Formats: sequence, structure tokens, C-alpha cells
Amino acid sequence: MSADKNIINKSFEKIEKAGIRFDIPKSKLPKEVQDEIASMADGTYTITPKSERDFAQYKLKLAEKHDKLIAKFANKSPNFAKFIPKKDVELPWNIVKDGQSVYLQNIREGKSLFGEVTDIMPFSDKKEYEKLSEEIKKQWLSKQYPQADILPSYKTRTLYNDANYFTLRTEDGRLQAIANIEIQDNGEVWGRNLNTAPWNQGKNAEIRGAGTAIIARMVSFCLETGNKTLKFATNKPENIKLYKSLGMVKDGTKNINGENYTVLKFDEATMKAYLNKYQINLTC
Repeated sequence: MSADKNIINKSFEKIEKAGIRFDIPKSKLPKEVQDEIASMADGTYTITPKSERDFAQYKLKLAEKHDKLIAKFANKSPNFAKFIPKKDVELPWNIVKDGQSVYLQNIREGKSLFGEVTDIMPFSDKKEYEKLSEEIKKQWLSKQYPQADILPSYKTRTLYNDANYFTLRTEDGRLQAIANIEIQDNGEVWGRNLNTAPWNQGKNAEIRGAGTAIIARMVSFCLETGNKTLKFATNKPENIKLYKSLGMVKDGTKNINGENYTVLKFDEATMKAYLNKYQINLTC
């Protein structure tokens, strides 16, 4: 607060008369706040910004994930090493973390809302895939969405345990988008099966920003794992336009089931440039 001392004192008097109290028992404060108070008392409190502390914690999480995946991939193709976070990689502060909360826009209601991006690691417990499959069934397939394009793998609820999946859910538990990254036989890293929820497609789309949030996490994943390129293939002009707007460049074509798809790619520089543009959507 910035004002004359007398004005501030009068303001607090009015607050007190209104019945607003600040003497909340410490036991009723959130645990995170209690821990912060305790650290002030014992002298371990730090003024390091929360974003920096969170980033440091996330790097520890990546180190644990590295060790876990090393063991998981011990008897599998060497290509799976491309899914393992690098311990010595220099990460930009604005990566989209596994578990990151991001801002989305509810177009219908004209307000912002939170979405959380989370990963499903390759060869995870089958319960993870069963849960995702049930969400797709109940939320995406139980109702007809004439304007929506749902990919065949999600229509049949076919999930590949040798891929790394990325999901985006809002606070109400709705699944807003899914995608995965696969390692091709030649070692290339490809983004596959990117699909936004059916209610986010068409002229009456409800939520804006779901697709770009998933892509931001996929880009961050590539930087975490030391992969220098990320490729997408599409036969839809609107997707080509979107990918180009994010900084991707054309990289030839790819024949998929007899049809030529346009290939677009990020390199390391354009991945970092995209995260610089996307960072305004990051929450604490």
C-alpha cells in the first residue's frame, strides 16, 4: 500500500469495523504458508523468488526421472534414450514443466481459466492408459460433435505405451487436449496425434489455447531431453498455418497411407523462440 500514514490507519479502522479479521490461527493457514513462517523463525527463509525455487525443484524432479527411465529402458532400443532428461543440459527458465499450470481462454464465457499440462511417461502403469482411455470415452465420444475431427487412434482409444503422452486438463476435470511424441526408427523425434477436445473445434469453439499449450510442453520436453528438432506432419491447411505462426518451417513431405503430408519442424532456436512468445501464458 502506498498512501499517507493517516489514510492507511483510517483504512484499517474501516476494515476492522466491517468485521474483516486478520488474526487467523496459524493452524488454519495452508501448509505451504505454515512452512514459510517456520523457515522465517529458524532463519532458513530465502527471498529467492518462488518461480526460481520451483524451477530448482523441477530440475531435481528431472534428475529423478532420468534415473527412473535409465532403469526402465535398460533392455529396450537405444532410441528410447531420446526420452530421458539430460542432467547437463542448460534449460531456459520459461520451459513448460510437467505439471505446469497455464492460462487458457474460455471464449464462450469471456474469461480466463487454468489448465494443467501433465506427462505420461513411456511404459507407464496400465492404469494411466486406462484412465486416459475412459476420459476419452466419456468426454469426447459419448456425445456427437459434428464439427469435430477426432483422430482414429482416439476414436478407437488406441494408446501406444512406447510414446510419451502429454495431456491438458482444466480445473473442472475436462480433458482439453492430448498429443504424444514418438521416436522413429531413424531416431527422429516426431509429434503425433495432437488432438484438441471436440468442444474446442469449429466456429463455436469453447476454449482457446489448448493446442498451443500442448505444443509448448512438447517443445519443452525436447529441450529437457536434448533433442534438437521436433517434427509434425499434417494434411490440413489450418494446421500448417498454425504451426508456421509458432515458428515452425516446412521440411518437405511425408507419405502416410498413400497421401502426402506436409512436414514442419522446430529446431533448437525456434523452440526457444516459441517459449519466449508463450511465456505470458505461464502461471506461478
